[in-house]
Amino acid sequence: MDAMPLQKIAIEIDDGRLATVAPLERMSRGEINITPIVAHQEDAVVRVYRESARGHDVLTTFRLTHLTRFGRSRPVMRLSTVIGRRGNLVITVSVDSVQIARQTVEVSKYVGAGPSRAYTGVIALAVIALVIVGAVHLVFRSPRLADRSADRRPEVTRSEAASVAAQPSLPPAREREREPARATAHPEPAQADPGPLETTGRDTVQPVAPRVSDERRGEPASTEPVSTVYFAPDSAQLSDAAVRELEAELAGIIAAVAAGLQVAVEGHCAPAGSREFLLALSRERAEAVANFLVDSGLPAPDLIVGYGADRVITSDSDRLHLNRRVEIVLASPNTR
Repeated sequence: MDAMPLQKIAIEIDDGRLATVAPLERMSRGEINITPIVAHQEDAVVRVYRESARGHDVLTTFRLTHLTRFGRSRPVMRLSTVIGRRGNLVITVSVDSVQIARQTVEVSKYVGAGPSRAYTGVIALAVIALVIVGAVHLVFRSPRLADRSADRRPEVTRSEAASVAAQPSLPPAREREREPARATAHPEPAQADPGPLETTGRDTVQPVAPRVSDERRGEPASTEPVSTVYFAPDSAQLSDAAVRELEAELAGIIAAVAAGLQVAVEGHCAPAGSREFLLALSRERAEAVANFLVDSGLPAPDLIVGYGADRVITSDSDRLHLNRRVEIVLASPNTR
């Protein structure tokens, strides 16, 4: 195997020349700007290589499509690479902070093994030893604590015991603390939603802004969504599953529009990024669904709006994907 410092990640540019992006090693990061070779080029192929002293070989190849949608003859695309601790190379391509492609490549065979089994075994033995010591300490300590507790335990008279038995039982303290927490987990806010913006840019995670009723915003009052579709992180492209969901609900939406109901398409994001970026991304997701409806023969929706991360469903790290969604809501015109 080649020496690790000599290995690099490179991409092909100018039909044959390689440009280095980052070292091929764990926890490395790199970025490079790329542009189409020809003006108004619709598609482009990206080839990513492993470059070493012995030559180079292809790690992955993928295609970028619909490049003219950005309204520029040669849009500047930002290609970024990250190699994690487990040896996975993640490649992303974005235009104006909007991700248009993502690839994951296993490169652990090039960057060496992770923590050795011997090291892992030492850590495991140390943990087991700590557990055994703690258990022994608890066994020898428990009888003494029981004796002390027995010496301190006050005698209870029959009258006191009857008084305690007559009192209504209360839930444990921990359960009493959870009940108000459940009641206030999603309080109804009173501040107005500032509305969507169209600038982009990443930053830190922002707090969730309060939600107000749509009647005060002059929008159709929201009911339960008739259809909800989900998106990949940092993406506004409809997946195959999202298309199938929209096609399944299309007949019902057409019937509702014929009956005079208004259609609102509302985009949402998970709370990871600057407010401006999330508002722009949620708007793009809503527009992707609206364009699908129009292409399917429906009139343009009455409302297309992106709420960013102002209306998250959950803050659970294992369920954040539920926030990356677009909801189609039907409402009567008289609910304005």
